[in-house]
Amino acid sequence: MGVATKLRSLFGLGGLTRPRPIDGVPADVVAAILGANHSGEWITPDNCLTIPAVYAAVNAISSDMATLPLELRRPTPAGGSEVVADHPAALLFGRSPDGSTTPQQFLRALVARSLTWGDGYARIDWSGGYPVRLKLLDPAAVKPVDGPEGVDYVVGGEPVSGSRILHVAELGLDGVTGLSPVELCRQTLGVSRAAESYAAQYFGNGAVLDGYFTVPAQNQEKLDGFRENLRKLFGGANRHAPSAFSTGTEYKRIGGSPQESQLLEVRAFQLQEVARIFRIPPHKIGDASKLSYASAEQANLSYYLESLRPRCEALEAALALKLLTETERAAGWFWRFDFSALLRTDLAARAGWIRNLAASGLLRVDEGRDMADLPPIGGDKGAEILVPLNTGPLSAVVDQAANKPEAKP
Repeated sequence: MGVATKLRSLFGLGGLTRPRPIDGVPADVVAAILGANHSGEWITPDNCLTIPAVYAAVNAISSDMATLPLELRRPTPAGGSEVVADHPAALLFGRSPDGSTTPQQFLRALVARSLTWGDGYARIDWSGGYPVRLKLLDPAAVKPVDGPEGVDYVVGGEPVSGSRILHVAELGLDGVTGLSPVELCRQTLGVSRAAESYAAQYFGNGAVLDGYFTVPAQNQEKLDGFRENLRKLFGGANRHAPSAFSTGTEYKRIGGSPQESQLLEVRAFQLQEVARIFRIPPHKIGDASKLSYASAEQANLSYYLESLRPRCEALEAALALKLLTETERAAGWFWRFDFSALLRTDLAARAGWIRNLAASGLLRVDEGRDMADLPPIGGDKGAEILVPLNTGPLSAVVDQAANKPEAKP
């Protein structure tokens, strides 16, 4: 086990313990590996999800991507494309990628790891020339290396061919690996954690500010007894109980109040910082302070175009590269997330969208009914194309023109 992996196993998910020298590695090196920053908090891809705003951002992006239908499509001779549902690769995202998890669970975990670590990995098992299984891998145990035919990988110390690894990366500088937003922005995330810790300690202390008591001159034994009495008076359930002190005892505050430190403002601003890091609108992580009803639609559209779509297209390209054969790629096969599913819960918008497509002559009757999850009519009626003449069939317009009597001279 490598030093980094061993350290992360000791300071795992949610681990906030300050590091110490391990296996001869100095504490400052341990701190660099674990994610030390000036706030005094330790931020790593392992524990970053304990920050509520980061969890909300990662959960929003990964869940939204996982709920979009993922389709394998191929071109048709007449133009356009059709869904390929019986291909082994398509079955991985139609039934289960590994026989035990759902496609949604798999995609959420893969995308979440790429968002926090910068890279998401899955091992591909092949049989008969087709992919038959996908298994998620720990990004800490995977290392890309140069291979004879491109990029190969070392997984847990063992070399693995690049054709057996599905790799989804965030922004990177070498064209292969992604940069971890958490590690790059650990100072910003450290402020979020520090503000949260300060608030928790403040209320855990009964909302009493830091300070000290001055008492008349006493020996050390009496001072220790006075200090113990303070713990009993202000600790646990007694923190709000009435108390009395001898004459000459004074309390002096040494810490700033939450108002003076602008705690609420800092915590609100950190929501915007986290939203900026993950490129999502603040309302997706619970900050709707600047969102109006009129701007909500534009904010969601910006989220779809600037956050979801680039990540979906990156995953589509990775799936085409690793799960399709060279012959299938040459024939134009491709993967596509169906963004129309975003309208599934907005029935009015979905009905308007289908109606506009049908009235423009872009859909047959049964195609529109299928999009509305209705059974087909079948026959010639179901194959009719409608045109905007009070939504009549195109064939009636053609017949009417053919049977129109000639004008008399």
